[in-house]
Amino acid sequence: MKWALVDGRRSQAQPGLTATCPGCGGEVLAKCGELVQWHWAHRNSECDPWSEPESAWHLNWKNRFPAEWQERVIGDHRADVLTPKGVIEFQKSTISTKTICEREQFYGRMVWVVDASGFNLERSSRLHWKNFMRDDPFYRKEHSLSFLDAICEHRRYMELHQAAVDEAWNAEPHFRWLWPRKSWLAAKKTVFLDRGYDDLLQVKWTGRAGGYLICKRIMKDQFVACVSR
Repeated sequence: MKWALVDGRRSQAQPGLTATCPGCGGEVLAKCGELVQWHWAHRNSECDPWSEPESAWHLNWKNRFPAEWQERVIGDHRADVLTPKGVIEFQKSTISTKTICEREQFYGRMVWVVDASGFNLERSSRLHWKNFMRDDPFYRKEHSLSFLDAICEHRRYMELHQAAVDEAWNAEPHFRWLWPRKSWLAAKKTVFLDRGYDDLLQVKWTGRAGGYLICKRIMKDQFVACVSR
């Protein structure tokens, strides 16, 4: 927990301080070691069962938003960030399907930002070529051509439309998700994957059987600006 109440004011952890939790009112202690992010921890048990250990990844994301938007108490839970457009939940650890559904139902207007640095995402072109060429007249008559002629026509088509293909390829990349974390297939709210780069991948469609994802790239600064107004 990044914020607690010291003499009634929201404060970050400092060595030697004690404070109270803005949710339950219980006593929290400042944890200010050398190896972990400074944070507050309940003296007794954590009051919010949805909370997870504060990491540098969580802190970096929260710091992109105004302090007054961070860790806002809603009912019995603390939303990571509450913007004018709704809640943003930053999820690093493994989460169950049940918990995903519970949070989405509880918060209503929300999006997920998921630490995908450990996800095995492999760039794929399999879905890309099919979707891009689906409306092409040649593609619809492909079955009437021989296999060799079909290959030649595909190559001709791609050469003629390479610029458009490249643009679509970069704007909406396709990935094969090897050994996917199937709990995320239950998410009804928008999921953004953070692979540790300057952009996020907004998941637009999930191929449940084959582990394929169609994503829209959005720069992190652009994401913050969109959800902040």
